[in-house]
Amino acid sequence: PGLPPSVSCADAMASRGEPRVGLLARAFFCVGVSVDASGAPAPKLLLRRTFAGDGKSNSSDDQLVSVAYEKHFCFPEYVPGALTSLVPETHARPSTYTFALTESDGSQTIGFCRRFLPPGDGARYPIVTCILSKLPWFAFFWEALEPLDAHVWPLARPALFDTGGARPESTNPALPQNAHVTRYLTELCEREAPPPRAEVSASTPWHPPGTALPQRVSLYAPDDGATSSRVAATAARGVRFAPLLRGAFTDAQCCLALFAALLFERRVIISGVDAGAVSRAAHAAAALIAPFEWQHIFLPLLPHPFLEVCTAPMPFLVGVHSAHAAALDRLPKEEVFRVDLDTGEYTYFPADLDALPSKPRRALEQKLEFQIRGQNRIDDAAVARAFRVFLSTTVSAYRRHVVPETSERRVPENALVADGVWLDQNAFEAHAATRRTKMMLGNLRGTRLYEVFVRGRLEAIARDPKQTGLMGARLGNSTAGESVTGSLIGGGGSSSGGDAMSGLNSAVSAEAALLAYAAEDFQHELPQDAALTAVYRAGSASAAAGAASAAAATTRAAAHAAKSAAWGAKTSAKMFDAFVGSARAYGTKTYGNTSLAGSTVGMHGKSAHRGNYGAFEGGHDDDSPVGGPARSAGAFVGVDRFRRDDERRQSLTEDASASKPPPAPSTATTAAAAAAAALARRHNSSPGGLSIDVNARAYHSGTPSPTAPAPSPASNFSPTAFSPTPSNFSPAGSASGFDSGTGTGTGTRKRRAKK
Repeated sequence: PGLPPSVSCADAMASRGEPRVGLLARAFFCVGVSVDASGAPAPKLLLRRTFAGDGKSNSSDDQLVSVAYEKHFCFPEYVPGALTSLVPETHARPSTYTFALTESDGSQTIGFCRRFLPPGDGARYPIVTCILSKLPWFAFFWEALEPLDAHVWPLARPALFDTGGARPESTNPALPQNAHVTRYLTELCEREAPPPRAEVSASTPWHPPGTALPQRVSLYAPDDGATSSRVAATAARGVRFAPLLRGAFTDAQCCLALFAALLFERRVIISGVDAGAVSRAAHAAAALIAPFEWQHIFLPLLPHPFLEVCTAPMPFLVGVHSAHAAALDRLPKEEVFRVDLDTGEYTYFPADLDALPSKPRRALEQKLEFQIRGQNRIDDAAVARAFRVFLSTTVSAYRRHVVPETSERRVPENALVADGVWLDQNAFEAHAATRRTKMMLGNLRGTRLYEVFVRGRLEAIARDPKQTGLMGARLGNSTAGESVTGSLIGGGGSSSGGDAMSGLNSAVSAEAALLAYAAEDFQHELPQDAALTAVYRAGSASAAAGAASAAAATTRAAAHAAKSAAWGAKTSAKMFDAFVGSARAYGTKTYGNTSLAGSTVGMHGKSAHRGNYGAFEGGHDDDSPVGGPARSAGAFVGVDRFRRDDERRQSLTEDASASKPPPAPSTATTAAAAAAAALARRHNSSPGGLSIDVNARAYHSGTPSPTAPAPSPASNFSPTAFSPTPSNFSPAGSASGFDSGTGTGTGTRKRRAKK
């Protein structure tokens, strides 16, 4: 699904890294152990057959069989000349393991081995049957070899016991044409590689027809990931991660360290006494870094003649039998990651682990720990998916930085270029999510596996028909320095300016199309992988959104506080204006003169506030928080004083009226003039006269009048001595004062206003 119509199924299979062309297998052979004249055991070739498809022998396949036998790949623990490297056994369960052979063109052929004891009593040497194939189908070929245990021994026995080489089977150990084993293997292996999940059946001629015994063996080709995912393909092929997570290991630290060492192309040696566990661990280690592929020396089982490979200066991944541990220790080695499956001991590079991003690493470690402790059996698909999600969350953003050569951006000299597109590695690293992610991308930059992966993805992007630019310029057809052909949809200009604009638009559109139709992360990533990746990215986005929301809330709180402060200041001014207006209203009501209250015009440029004294009863003052307890009117500056002065004036007025009544004016003009004169005398005769400041403070006048005449209590406190006109108000809003002294004429007592 999703493949372009022009891409065939075979091309799709090849693009996924699975060779689907050629025969299912290349050769079959059988190796036993014989004793030479010195009494030392040595491997011996017993049977062989190649599958060329036309019934003829293939020289390259024959050469592979000879190398596998002569270099002792089927018995990796064998040491030439040693008497104890191969020992006979009385009881042994069949075991399976693999080895790999690399040809001159770089392609690998895998040998699938099955070791078992032949029928008989007493101690005897094991026999190994092996199938050579380019397909990494572990479970498929091990299952195909299982029915041959009882039928290979009769054919291999004559050559095994012919120590002198007199029998023709010793010189030419070819599998007989009419043997049941030959018919079975020819029908099974001499065919084209089947499609994924297809049934492959072969007859079992050793079972007589007409009996209840099975007449055919049915096998099924594993999924290669072309229609599902790489994760399912890894588990279906038979890759097992148990050797790296169970046994002597108690946690996932060794597996993580091994993953980091392979990712940065270190030299890796896996050793153990069980050849099957060593080879499975090597294949599992190579599968950890998928979709990257190990590009260097890969030998799941390293026989004794090839131990010097461990001294190579280039990266390698090899498995070594524990029988060669002493010889391996004597070899000069530098910076080697070594893990022992038997003891659980391993060496690692701290810098490699520090380069792994923290959050994806912790998530990966938790998943591996769950597999180690939470289940009786390792879920190989879940383990493969865990490592794939780690790489997807850290490396899959490369597609955002793939640029066509038609763009205006200059291609660096060391850039990875393929079919007209290139990866901007500098921008890729600069836009890394974290410091460790950037460090990891920088370490991957110089590795061969990263280069091969990126070039493969660039070629896939360039081949995809969807990558054609909207202006008609195909991304894969243009190179650096060449003009982009094609015209604008719906016509184009012929002038030079039009051509330049058309080329620019084509480049921009090509780059936009490249980003819009970039390949999916790591070739058909599982929906579960994509969902986990989305959850991881959504978590980071949610954290950023939470931080932004908190900042916005803080800003709103600050704005609200500023607004509240402004409201408080405005309300305070209004409340004080109301207080002054209430005091003026009280003075007007009591004395019939507005000069006591003053004016607030000079303060706010508005008319004076008018109110009554009771307006402050049960209200809030300007210092009270909104919603706080109310203060009584007596708590305001000067209000208590007004109450006491009022009582005192009434008392003094009554006493003065009784002793000397004031002269009654004949007319209103005379009364006004008399009141004005009395007020002037009152002001000049008060050395410590008290004044009212409408700007929120009552204070004593600091300088007594030098020409103060003798006070007249009767005129000072007579209600008719105040002028009802506003002539006493100053333009700036100042207020006239009144004396608070007694009516005895003995002097003026100063009162300090409450603050």
